[in-house]
Amino acid sequence: MIWRRTDKLGTEFAISAIPLGGYVKMLDGRNEEVPAELKSQAFESKSVAQRAFVIAAGPLANFIFAILAYWVIYSVGIPSVKPVIENVTSNSPAAMAQIEPNTQILAIDGKNTPDWETINLLLTDKLGSDTVELTLTPFGEDRPYQRIINLQNWTFEPDKETAFETLGINPVSSKVEMTLSKVVENSPAEKAGLLIGDKILAENSTALDWKAFVAQVQQGQPFTIKVERNQEIFDKTLQPEKNQEGKWFVGLSPTFLKVGEQYRTELKYGILDALQKGVERQAKFLGLL
Repeated sequence: MIWRRTDKLGTEFAISAIPLGGYVKMLDGRNEEVPAELKSQAFESKSVAQRAFVIAAGPLANFIFAILAYWVIYSVGIPSVKPVIENVTSNSPAAMAQIEPNTQILAIDGKNTPDWETINLLLTDKLGSDTVELTLTPFGEDRPYQRIINLQNWTFEPDKETAFETLGINPVSSKVEMTLSKVVENSPAEKAGLLIGDKILAENSTALDWKAFVAQVQQGQPFTIKVERNQEIFDKTLQPEKNQEGKWFVGLSPTFLKVGEQYRTELKYGILDALQKGVERQAKFLGLL
């Protein structure tokens, strides 16, 4: 406990070292016996405005705390990834707008885009609009130009996918190498004889795409993979099983490679700008902006 104070009416105010969660117990004659001398302080004896304030105080405190937390984070600085496009999906809205790979997104409809999260929020706000303007530049250069994306037939599910990927914009991100970094004990992968360090290959013995592998697992059917171990290539059969959440899995993890240093950045703002970012972030989260 960092600070605690009890006022003359017996209400305790406190600030905890770790401000997680909250608790409150109202003095309420509808739930318990209230001494006669305290009836004037009971919840049910208060005016509608006072009761409304009491009920709203908790959520309001959480709202303010979130803003202050973001303010501290943005003041100190957080690592991020520059919004550089690695590739564009064929026949997508982005492809139709002639957006090219290895370009960095500088702004959306004139609003700066320092990271992919900002881009996703701004594009989500454009759902239902006819068009959106992107300001881009070849990565590492200062030659900004604009492209207009047609959004008339664009739909997506925000809780399942990102706005930019549904438009065909695929960001530079960490790479996945199909060399096993983990094999879960007693999992289908272990039962099949797979070991840490094994490399999983495609049918033609070339590199296998991780997303394609996951999609194969989710079908829930046995399938054969090629495995490279000690310069030898052989076949193994995997039989997916369902985990406790009812999802198909095989119990292995590939090797995740970090994003190149040239793509990394740090989001850091001055005191006032950081506070503004905190307010905007929280308002976006609550759908107020």
